[in-house]
Amino acid sequence: MMNHRISIIVGATLFLFSFQQKSFSQNLIGGIINNYWPVISVDVCNNRVALPILPVGINIGDKMLLMQMQGASIDTTDTGIYGTVTNYN
Repeated sequence: MMNHRISIIVGATLFLFSFQQKSFSQNLIGGIINNYWPVISVDVCNNRVALPILPVGINIGDKMLLMQMQGASIDTTDTGIYGTVTNYN
């Protein structure tokens, strides 16, 4: 009876651990994972912002994260180093 319980516990544990690798595995990300666009106007009454162009990958009505950073200067050239801190002011 005790061996049967131990077998069930061991079996259940192995069963659960077999899902752990598949359930919690991570995918590697590559390429551009963040994009940045300047906001040219804010419509507070309608909760809208305007971008200079409609960037690829964003559709009207999509939710976005808006941040206003302060206290440092960054590289704003359209290159791979965009966003690099150039001065902490």
